[in-house]
Amino acid sequence: MKITSKQLRQIIKEELSRLDEEATNIRSYYVKRGDTLSSVTQHHSPPEVTIEMNASLNNLSPPYTIVAGKSILLYVTPEYE
Repeated sequence: MKITSKQLRQIIKEELSRLDEEATNIRSYYVKRGDTLSSVTQHHSPPEVTIEMNASLNNLSPPYTIVAGKSILLYVTPEYE
């Protein structure tokens, strides 16, 4: 099943709304050499947060490149802080 960019943005918007209702916080993360947005999301955000959601938070487009030495923002919930 292929979804359009518009549909993806709507899904992300809905997920962000739902997460906001669950007391989600945003934290800064210092990117280390070898990090990818996928690995950082997997290790520092709760399972319901997708790579696309963290990418949107940082205004990143595919392939979601992050740079070592820079900070990015991540969605976290209290148990992941």
